Amino acid sequence: MSRAMHLRNIIYKATITTANETKKYIGLAATTFKARYANHKASFTDKNKRHSTEISKYVWKQKDNKTPYTISWKIIKRAKPYSPRNGKCNLCLWEKLLITTADKTTLLNSRSELVSTCRHKKKFLLSEYG
Repeated sequence: MSRAMHLRNIIYKATITTANETKKYIGLAATTFKARYANHKASFTDKNKRHSTEISKYVWKQKDNKTPYTISWKIIKRAKPYSPRNGKCNLCLWEKLLITTADKTTLLNSRSELVSTCRHKKKFLLSEYG
């Protein structure tokens, strides 16, 4: 996983396992996976960030219930981020597709993630006015 930590523009899957269940979370990282992973780890330890993502909410629920858990991480896809040339963000589109086609009984992602707009487009819009 060390080489993978430095990859950018990826979609990843976290699998959280307890004695009673297995849940999955799909996310993306336009920055390095290492940076995104560090943000997740911070949300698992800082109570002020416990509601920042669906995976952090789930991890904190396990912690509150004193339920042991393990998390494994896997990069499942690389894709290009927003391009002003074609006006598409394949990174966001792939994440939405993978969330849509995942097993809903084990998926932690919320439906609101499917209707959110691309966050990667903003840097191109602002650069036009700078």
